[in-house]
Parts: sequence; structure tokens; C-alpha cells
Amino acid sequence: MPKPKKSHDFEDFVLPPKAENLYSTTSPSGAHVPLMTQKEVEYYNDISERYQSDNKFTNVSDLLELDRVLMHEIMCYRWGIWLLNGGLDYDGNPVVNLAKDVQMYSKEIRDLKAALGVDKKTREANKGANAADFIANLTLRAKEFGIHRNEQIIKAHTILKELEGLITLHVNSTPAERTEFQAHEKDIIAWCLEKFKEFDKIDEAFRVSQSIWLRTELND
Repeated sequence: MPKPKKSHDFEDFVLPPKAENLYSTTSPSGAHVPLMTQKEVEYYNDISERYQSDNKFTNVSDLLELDRVLMHEIMCYRWGIWLLNGGLDYDGNPVVNLAKDVQMYSKEIRDLKAALGVDKKTREANKGANAADFIANLTLRAKEFGIHRNEQIIKAHTILKELEGLITLHVNSTPAERTEFQAHEKDIIAWCLEKFKEFDKIDEAFRVSQSIWLRTELND
């Protein structure tokens, strides 16, 4: 009967004894990851995709740390199967210390996830910070929108009163006076077109501010 192996003898379990049985995948950092079964490959790829879809990892050191998390995850997955198999590995050989090593690696996973900032406590803390930032930004933007509306109202009221004065001048003037004071219908229409351009400039300036908001949201 073969001597029982220790589950934490990592080099004995990453590579199976026969090369033709080798399964492998690629880690988040791009490293080659040899595994022992197709199920392990599928499990590794699944949790790797989930970690990366649920979190943003842009720094290479973070990706290397994620590699470590996944290595510990796959070992706990493997040992869990062996425990359910009565303490026997894939080839039916007995393995000792499985429960102890699963517990040890599970704690290591929690510590690594905390250091990487993907544990529940860190996510909830970031969620609170993001909510505070969102409210602060919303307040600022509401204030800017209010200023924009005030500028529009003031400009519209000014244009309206000036237009009222021009129309009054047109109605109360002779043709000669209308020519002298540029108060013919065509003059009033040309004046309105220029004022419309001035009014539109207020919206153009605000749209620039809005585009900055959108870029900020996309980058956050």
C-alpha cells in the first residue's frame, strides 16, 4: 500500500505523474497554470472570469496577487473533492491532512482577498464612499444646472424686454423714423437672429460641462 501523501505537498499535486494527462489554462497575469483534470480547468477559468468581471485589476502586481488567490482557490477545490472521496486523490491514493490544509488555505484566501481589496468588508466600505461621492457630485451638478437655468431666464427676459421695446418703436414710428432707428420688420428679424445666437451660447457652454460629467462617470 503506498504511503499517504500530504495535501500541502503542492508540487506533488499540480503536475500529474503522466504528461499525457496534463491539463492547463492561463492565469490573469498571463502565466501558464498546469492542472490535473478538465473540471479543474473549468473551475479555474470560471472563478477567474468572475473575479475579473466583478472587480477592476489594472496593475500587474494586482494580477499577480489574483494569481495567488486563484491558486489557493483551486487547491481548496481539489482537496474538497478528495475529502468527499474519502480522503483519496484522483488516482485513489490516500492523502493526509486534507481538512487541516483546506482550513489553512481558506484563511489564506481571506487574507489575500482583503489585501487585494475584493473582500466583502472592503467592497461595502467602497460602496459607502462611492455613495458619498455620488451625492457630493450630484449636489454640485444640481447647483451648476440651477446656475445655467438662471442664466437662461435672465437672458430670455432681457431679450424679451428689448424685443418689446423694438416692436413698440416700430409701431409708433413713421417709415423714416424706422429707417433711422433700424426698426423695420427686417431689422427686428435680423436682431432676433443675433439674439438667438447669444442665447444658444449659454447652452453650448453648459453642454461642454455636461460632456466632462459624462467622461468622469465613464472613467470612474
